Amino acid sequence: MRHKVKRFATVTGVVVVGYLVIIGLWSFGVGPGLPSKDELPELPSDVAVVGSDESCGPSNCGRSVTVISDGESGEALARRLSGVVDEGCSVRGILDFRRKCTGVIAREDRVEVFVTIEGVL
Repeated sequence: MRHKVKRFATVTGVVVVGYLVIIGLWSFGVGPGLPSKDELPELPSDVAVVGSDESCGPSNCGRSVTVISDGESGEALARRLSGVVDEGCSVRGILDFRRKCTGVIAREDRVEVFVTIEGVL
């Protein structure tokens, strides 16, 4: 009986290590990738989108929208959107170790809301 338990533990260990190696190699081989439009944060209805952009570099890809709100300065709008947009970075998922970052940047009378995907390396 001990022989079967030991063999089961060995096989289970090999399978788990193999799985982790495969996932690790896969995630290191995946580049940053352009975020989808759905990954942009949802914005309040009184905010108007006046521009959009997407770009990729060697270590990350990003998508952004430029927004305004009537009668509100860029700084004030950025402060308000900071309360709505979940700013910061996190790992995308259990099998996707790339980081997804979202944020808000005031640019004079406008605000840029962005999402980036960073490669693992």
